Amino acid sequence: MVFVSGVLRDIISVRLSRQNCALILCVFVYILVESYYLYGRFASHQSDLTLYYSTAVNLLEGKVPFRDFKLEYPFFALIPIVIPQILNGLTGGSFATYPFWLVVQNLFLGLAIGLLIYKTVGLHKKIAVYKYAVILIFSLPIFLYRFDPFPAFLTIFTIYSVLLKPFFSGASLVTSIGAKLYTIIFLPVIGLFYLINRRYNVALLSLSGGLFIVLISFLAFFLMEENGIRDFLKYHQSRGIHLESFLGGLLLLLYQFGIGSVEVKHSFGAMHLVTPWTDELLFFVKIITPLCFAALIIFIGWAFREQKLNERKVPVLSLVHAFAAQLLLFLLLNKVLSPQYMVWLLPIIPFCNSRIFLIFTAALMLTVFIFPGEYHYLIARHISMVLVLNLRNLLLVWLLFEVLYVLWPRKQVQ
Repeated sequence: MVFVSGVLRDIISVRLSRQNCALILCVFVYILVESYYLYGRFASHQSDLTLYYSTAVNLLEGKVPFRDFKLEYPFFALIPIVIPQILNGLTGGSFATYPFWLVVQNLFLGLAIGLLIYKTVGLHKKIAVYKYAVILIFSLPIFLYRFDPFPAFLTIFTIYSVLLKPFFSGASLVTSIGAKLYTIIFLPVIGLFYLINRRYNVALLSLSGGLFIVLISFLAFFLMEENGIRDFLKYHQSRGIHLESFLGGLLLLLYQFGIGSVEVKHSFGAMHLVTPWTDELLFFVKIITPLCFAALIIFIGWAFREQKLNERKVPVLSLVHAFAAQLLLFLLLNKVLSPQYMVWLLPIIPFCNSRIFLIFTAALMLTVFIFPGEYHYLIARHISMVLVLNLRNLLLVWLLFEVLYVLWPRKQVQ
């Protein structure tokens, strides 16, 4: 409640021109209208919503995750899953009304992300907010029905508070790891940011905030079954090649040219590819992934160091670009690339240049076109959707190189 009142107070305190107010009002009304339209069409998300609802009901009945029922998500994912059911229960609702409260929660998180983008110090605020509004609108068919807006919000809060409120920045980052795991790739980047800027005291405060959340997590894990947590990790390690992943797109494309055999099967709550080469390909990805990330960390460290020598500091904007590079590499190398993963980039892309913004917007539009748009054609391995999928994935590769180009240090002209 304190955070909610704080967000509302910040919204009221923001001074905008009449033109900006009118534009924001139009965008807000459009988002509400589209949300209302999409609310009655959540059938594509039925399986995920059913899982969210049953998980929330089990927890509110006093059952312990990993011990009394299986949990497919990290522990802190329960926060955005349970809150809608609490509100749903207060109004006497059932599964039929659970999606409504999830949509309400995600719209609030979307508003909070936009506010934090505007308030982030040292960045181009208004332009970033306009960019964010555009990609938020395009992402709504996915954004509204997943809990991924929660870790996305924690990402922008981490960026916003990285220097202003480092304790909360560290706490936010670790909480996001406990909600979706992927933000663990930001740890070495934020460490380099503090180290090269020589902000050691700030780094210690951030570390203490992260350790505080880790302590809370350990206390919660004492209530859970150790075997259940181990099963959760094995569950995700056992997943195959996801239909929409970069590797999956290449396999489908080769299949269209008569190279290899590919079958699409439903497992682990999603569509995966079954090929004679699955084990070998996954082993290869397992080997190159840490090597690619190590190379990227070395590059980011070098870029930060050069920028520190040239400009006497590494600005927050460079940290944002480093986050973008890490995320894009993760999406491309990961064996799973679900459509909601694009939501992770929503609080980051608005701070990038116009070319990056336009490439991402095109990739996002293609993602929504694939799912929930014409997903059945992709499952059927229709050539048109295979080409669309590979075009989307190619745009993500292009996006990664554009971000790396921006990170590349440039000598200042004397």
